[in-house]
Amino acid sequence: MNKKTIFKWFVPQKDNHYQPYALRKKALTFYIAIIFGLKATVGFLFFAFPQPTLGAQISIQEIVNLANQARSEVSLAPLKLNAKLNVSAQGKANDMMAKQYFAHVSPEGVEPWFWFDQAGYNYTYAGENLALGFETAEGVHKAWMNSPGHRDNIVNPNYKDIGIAIIYGDYEGSFTTIIVQHFGSVETTTPQEIPAYPAEKETPEEIKPLEKPIIPAPDITAPAPPVILTPSPNALTNKTEITITGQAEAGASVLIYENKEKIGQTIADKNNRFRFNTVSNFSDGVHSLSAMAIDSSNNRSAFSKSLAVTIDTVPPAIDLEQSYILPTYLEPLKNFDVIAYVTGDPSEVKATSGENEVILKTEESHLYRGVIERSESGVWIHARDRAGNIATAKLNAAQNTSATRSRTTATQNDGWNIFLSAIDQISNNLIIIFIAAIAILLLANILINIKKQNSKIIGGSLLVIFASSIILCV
Repeated sequence: MNKKTIFKWFVPQKDNHYQPYALRKKALTFYIAIIFGLKATVGFLFFAFPQPTLGAQISIQEIVNLANQARSEVSLAPLKLNAKLNVSAQGKANDMMAKQYFAHVSPEGVEPWFWFDQAGYNYTYAGENLALGFETAEGVHKAWMNSPGHRDNIVNPNYKDIGIAIIYGDYEGSFTTIIVQHFGSVETTTPQEIPAYPAEKETPEEIKPLEKPIIPAPDITAPAPPVILTPSPNALTNKTEITITGQAEAGASVLIYENKEKIGQTIADKNNRFRFNTVSNFSDGVHSLSAMAIDSSNNRSAFSKSLAVTIDTVPPAIDLEQSYILPTYLEPLKNFDVIAYVTGDPSEVKATSGENEVILKTEESHLYRGVIERSESGVWIHARDRAGNIATAKLNAAQNTSATRSRTTATQNDGWNIFLSAIDQISNNLIIIFIAAIAILLLANILINIKKQNSKIIGGSLLVIFASSIILCV
């Protein structure tokens, strides 16, 4: 192609009647066809090659329910989900993932009981089950029940509590699941009963009683009702064991009640203060606490003013079926839009990726959104409620995600989604550049034809610029 031909195509001049071939009706029709064809191709790729279907998330409650179902079949009481055992199981799971081992005893020789002690669970009996690579609660429970040692833990009559931890991550080169199941029963101590009267002292033999003993008037004055100072009224906590403190008559026995049922007692010290730690774990819900004082003459006070404490050990729920991340249009391989669907009335929802962190804002009911720079570790959602419960889940660059899939599936899924988004972004950028180039040629054409006073060509060029702007907006 020589210089003269190039000028005919792109420069308004006498040889092309001041209307370059590149701006004529056929050429513009061809450009529009290419633009819509490119966008249609990208859309077809998204439609024709959907992301792979992923497995469902394993639920802690499902594992607990399956264990209790197995116990009921052999006439055993159900296990209660214990917050401290959840902590001990989580510690063991994190340690195995971090140090890349799968065993009851770590490479350093740390035994399972270490994690019970770390969590402050004063066990009488304790046990541990482990699982690796399972995708459903039913699958891991069936495997445990088919193993005599693991089955013995599940149906052990000595166990009263259970704790579960489920984590996802890279283990020996594969993205997989580690599940830890901790069992136990807590040492319980019965509070020592306080005698109604102090023990009488023996009278020395050399001292004879008076012929007319003086009998003191009996103490019939009831002590003032105790005052509970902590926990505060209408407190909300995720702790199932509560410390109750308050004030009462010095030396008096203070009886503690929960929903008007006695749960224990303690003694007020010389400074009129008492302290009581609950022995049994409180269940989720509202609990009414009160106290009564009994002095040395067995006079009973009225009940203290009741206060309500709400126990909430259930963390917010992150719905991975409706939570996902997508590359942004500005930097599709770096910044990601995070969309998280969280229920359970969270007080804070944030996303993290490596050292990057962003607080997600509420757009509508249960929906939280933000933008984060994604690292190789992926994007994690953390939701905290007012009671202090925390839920954590990993998201991937696709809808309907689940952390229980294999590393290969996750890599292919994320990579394909990023690839298509990158193509879409590149096509958008090419279209913008292309239309901008046409607009520049049209403006040059308009300026030249203004000098030639060719109003017909000027009007046609303005019409093309307007049409190009509409296409750019679309």
